[in-house]
Amino acid sequence: MAEDRDGVHLIRVLLIEDNPAEARLLRECLSENPGVRFEVDWADRLARGLSLLQDKNVDVAVLDLNLPDSMGLDTLVRLREPAPALPVVVLTGMQDEEVARQALQKGAQDYIVKGSVDDRVLGRALVYAVERKRYEEALRTSERSLATLMSNLPGMAYQCANKPDWPMSFVSEGCAELTEFSPGDFMGGGVGYNEIIASEDKERVWAEVQEACSRGCAFEMTYRIRTANGQEKTVWEKGRAVAWEGGVPSVLEGIIIDISARVNAERELEAAQAALRRAETLEAIGMIAGGVAHEVRNPLFAINTVSMALGKKLAGQEGISEYLGHIQEQVRRLAALMDDLLTLGRPARPEEFVVCVVQQVLTDSLHQLELKTPGTAAACILDLSGEPMAVHGAPGKLSQVFVNILQNAISFSPPGRPVRVEARPDGEWVRVSVSDEGPGISEDLLPNLFSPFASHRQGGTGLGLAIVKQIVAAHGGTVYAGNNAPGTGATFTVSLPRKAENPGGDQ
Repeated sequence: MAEDRDGVHLIRVLLIEDNPAEARLLRECLSENPGVRFEVDWADRLARGLSLLQDKNVDVAVLDLNLPDSMGLDTLVRLREPAPALPVVVLTGMQDEEVARQALQKGAQDYIVKGSVDDRVLGRALVYAVERKRYEEALRTSERSLATLMSNLPGMAYQCANKPDWPMSFVSEGCAELTEFSPGDFMGGGVGYNEIIASEDKERVWAEVQEACSRGCAFEMTYRIRTANGQEKTVWEKGRAVAWEGGVPSVLEGIIIDISARVNAERELEAAQAALRRAETLEAIGMIAGGVAHEVRNPLFAINTVSMALGKKLAGQEGISEYLGHIQEQVRRLAALMDDLLTLGRPARPEEFVVCVVQQVLTDSLHQLELKTPGTAAACILDLSGEPMAVHGAPGKLSQVFVNILQNAISFSPPGRPVRVEARPDGEWVRVSVSDEGPGISEDLLPNLFSPFASHRQGGTGLGLAIVKQIVAAHGGTVYAGNNAPGTGATFTVSLPRKAENPGGDQ
C-alpha cells in the first residue's frame, strides 16, 4: 500500500464486474473513504482483467465469480494463477454465500454480498484484505528467516518441559549433528535429553537450571553429553524459563552448542604451555647442572689422583686399600653423574645432525655395550627391517639413547632371558622397541619415569632416561615405556621422524 503526494494511503484496485451499473456503484462507494484513496481499474471480462493485471500495479482485486467468460470458483482459480499473492475480495449474491465460503478456502481474502455494499463496508474490506495479505507475507518471510536461522545454528535450539528427563516439545534440525539423534527421537520418540547427559554432570545441570530459574535469570553452563554412537562431546547451553505454572518454571527455551573442539584446543594449549614451562625449567637446570659438573670434575680428578698416590705410598698397611677402594668407587660414581649432568646441559648442536640409518646406529650401540661389558651382544636379539630406515639425527646422541635403554633392559632381565630389539618403518616414522622379560615397571613410577632421578638402576645415575627423553625430543620424536603384562617385562618404544633421502647423499 503506497501513499499519494498528500500522504494519503493509495490502494490500487482491479474491479472485475460485468454489470456496468454495479461497477459504477462500487466505484462510487470507494470514492467516499477518508484517509484512503482508491485508484480503480475496471474490467467487464476475466480476460480483460488478466490483461490489466499484467499491465498495472494492483494491490487488491474485487471479483465477481460469474462472468460472461468464466463461471464459479474457476474464475477465482484462473485469476490467482498468474498472481497467487494478490489479495482477492469476492462479490457474490445472497444465494451464493456457500460458494463464497468455498472461495475463501481457495485463497480469497474476503467476500461481499451484492446489495449490502456501502462505502464503509467495501473500503474496510479492501483495506483489511491488503493488510491481511501483507501480514501473511511478513509472517511467511519471518518463518522462512527463522527456519533458515535454525538450520544454520551451530548446534540445536529447543523448547522443553522443566522436568528431570527434559522432554522436548521442539528441537531444531541441528540436533542430528550435535547428538546423532533425529528431532523425532526427542519429540515423542522416547528419548529424553537427560539420557544423553554424562552421568557425572546430570545433578549439576539440573541444580544450575533450577537455581537460575528461581532467580528469574538465564542459565548458562558447560557439560558433557554422549551421542547416539557413544561419542563424548562437551557442550555449552544457554536458556531461560518462558512459562510458569503455580510459581514454578514449567517450560524452558534455549540453545545448545558443541564446544568440544574449543575445549580440546584449550587443553592442548595448556599442555603445550606446561611442556614449554617444563622445557624452560629443564634448560635452566641443565645449564646450572652443566656449570656445576664442570666445576666439580676438577676436584674429583684431584681426589682420584691423591687416592691413587696414597695407595702406592701406603701399600701393605692393613685396611688402607679397602678405604682407598671405597673412595675411588665414590669418585667414579660422582664422575659418571657429572658426565650425565654435562649431557643434560649440553644439547646436540645443529652441525651434529646428518642423515643416518637406524640399523647402523643400533648396531654401533650394541658394539659399544659389548666393549664395555663383554657378553652384552649375546643377551640381545636384533630384529631389524631389511629396508634402510634413515633419520636426520646426531648419531652419537642417538647411540646414547639406545645404549641407555639397552643397559636398563639388560640389567632388569633375568639371567638367560634375552632382550629383544625390533626396528620397523611405520609410515612417516621409524619405530624402535626394546623389550625385556624382567619384573616390569611399577605403576607408581610410570608417570614420572623419564623425569630426572625418578628411578635408580643399579650402577646408574638416575639421569639416563631423562637424557633419553631430551635427546629423542630434540630429534622431533617420542619415547614411551609400558609393561607388556604382569610379570613379563617392559617395552620401551622410540619413534623418530623418517627421512626419505638417500643416506649417502647428506653425510
